[in-house]
Amino acid sequence: MRSISLSLTALPLILGLPAAAMAQEASVQPPEASTAEPVIDFSADEVAYDSGADLLTAQGQVRMSRDGNYLASDRVSWDRKSGRVVAEGNVVVVTPQGDKLVGERVDLTDSLRDGTVENLLIVLESGGRIAATRGTRTGDLTSLENAVYSACPVTTEAGCPRDPSWKINAARVSHDSASGRIRFNGGRLTVLGVTLPLLPVFSIGDGSQKGGFSGALVPGIRIDSNNGLELDFPYYWRIDRNRDLTITPHVYTGSLPALEARWRHLTSIGAYQLNGFVTYGDVPDPDAIDLTPENRDGFRGYFEGNGRFQLDPYWTLTGSFRAATDKTVARRYDLTRDDRLRSFINAERIDTDSYISIEGWAFQGLRSTDQQDRIPIALPAIDARLRLDETVLGGKVVYRNGI
Repeated sequence: MRSISLSLTALPLILGLPAAAMAQEASVQPPEASTAEPVIDFSADEVAYDSGADLLTAQGQVRMSRDGNYLASDRVSWDRKSGRVVAEGNVVVVTPQGDKLVGERVDLTDSLRDGTVENLLIVLESGGRIAATRGTRTGDLTSLENAVYSACPVTTEAGCPRDPSWKINAARVSHDSASGRIRFNGGRLTVLGVTLPLLPVFSIGDGSQKGGFSGALVPGIRIDSNNGLELDFPYYWRIDRNRDLTITPHVYTGSLPALEARWRHLTSIGAYQLNGFVTYGDVPDPDAIDLTPENRDGFRGYFEGNGRFQLDPYWTLTGSFRAATDKTVARRYDLTRDDRLRSFINAERIDTDSYISIEGWAFQGLRSTDQQDRIPIALPAIDARLRLDETVLGGKVVYRNGI
């Protein structure tokens, strides 16, 4: 196999040499051309060049690369006049982003970047796969016809083919490798063999962008005896690399709408998240906050959050809270089936010779017989342990005190 680094202007000169001279000149690039023209790295088992037509034909383990774009194929014909590169047989094209295009026939420009592929498979760097009958690539945008996308593996551990657990079929699909978005036109979702209709036009992330994208998520639908038909329309807002917010309106046929929000934040010393669900309606709970017997309608909500922070090398602060405005809101809207809500906070210090834990708990009862004013708050609960250096009968003395 000959391996050659060629500039576009020097190619006819080098390929016009006899075979013996070519072996000597292949690794030598004219100084002027190397600085002025882009270089294509090229190798093949057999190479033929028609100087009159300015056409190069290569066969057998053909390899070409330019500007981070890589092409491997069994046969390649390169028209130098038009800049057209046609590869046939076990064609693999790898982009600088790491995406892999597999097909039987690829028609490209000599940039190895833009072109058309028939019956192709795209293996994304993030692990997803797109199969299509035809694809056209221009710059960072790949347009596909009659395509199927899935982020699930399509082979077993032994390498045998299998159907993915879910996939999206669409008449037209476009993949923007720069933004990491996959856009579907006329898509249908198939989950475990069951086909469900989707929105006429929608897009998802290909997984290459860490942290995700802002945009509407897949709507949810549910039917129960309390609220009737429920429709959810979540929207994800990526505020920054370490912060995001998901807002979900809930629409019911049997009760008034509700709004849910979830905030997540990663800080320099820890992370926390907050979640809230609010609505307005009938409150069948005499213990509800600020509710009079004359007014059975009122504000209803459920709130929760948790977090953990490393204050310094020794002190750690951990907390969690759950609260509801009344005893039935969580069960009515299927937020939780727990009959009590627990909140706690813990400050902990650990070093080589001591351990200190200061904790507190609070509970909210959701059973009909619970009386909130009779449920105690446990604060503080202190556990302190100290290892002394004094030796007693060949061992160490450990002092422990708990409150």
